[in-house]
Amino acid sequence: MKEIRDGEGRTWQLALTVSAILRVRDLVKVATVDQNGETHLVPLDLANIQQIDSVLSAIRLNYTSLGEVLYAAMVPQVESRKLSREEFLDSLSGDCLDAASDAVIDELICFFPNRHRRVVRMMVDKYDEMTAAAVATAEKQVEASGMPSLSVPESSASTQATGPTGNSRPRRTPRSKTTGGTRQTYSA
Repeated sequence: MKEIRDGEGRTWQLALTVSAILRVRDLVKVATVDQNGETHLVPLDLANIQQIDSVLSAIRLNYTSLGEVLYAAMVPQVESRKLSREEFLDSLSGDCLDAASDAVIDELICFFPNRHRRVVRMMVDKYDEMTAAAVATAEKQVEASGMPSLSVPESSASTQATGPTGNSRPRRTPRSKTTGGTRQTYSA
C-alpha cells in the first residue's frame, strides 16, 4: 500500500487489489488504434500483462487517465470523505500527479505474483527509459528550433489516445483549472 497526497494536501491510501483493479477496468476506458487504423474504446485492464504498454501510457503519459485510475482505485475512500468524483479529480494536478504515477506503478508491480513481477519491472524500466529518451530529444528540438516533437516508440499496434477518457464527463460549471499541465477539453 502506498500513500499519496493530492493538491489539497489530503493523504490517500493506494492499494491495487483485485477489487480496485476491477473497478479501474469497469470505470476507465482508453482509446486504442487497431491494425486497420480504427480507434476503439476499451477497458483499461491493469492486470493484463499483454496490455502493459497501454497501461503504462495511461499512467505515465495521460494525466487525465491517471486521474481516472486513481479515482476508480480509491472510490471507497472518496465516498467515505463525501467528495464527488469531480472534487477528487480537481485536487489532482502538477507534482502530485507525478508522485501518484510512481505510486501506481509500484503498486502495479507488487500486485503481480513473484513469477511475473520481474518481467513487469523490466517492462516498466524499458518504458521509462524510452520516455526519458523522447523527452531529451524534445528538449533538444525546442532548444534548436522551438518546435518540439514528443513521441514514445510504440511497442504494439495498440496506442493510448490523448484527451479525456471514454467515461469522462463535462464539468457542471466552467472553470479554467488545469489538470496535469494541460487544459481539459470535452467533446459532445
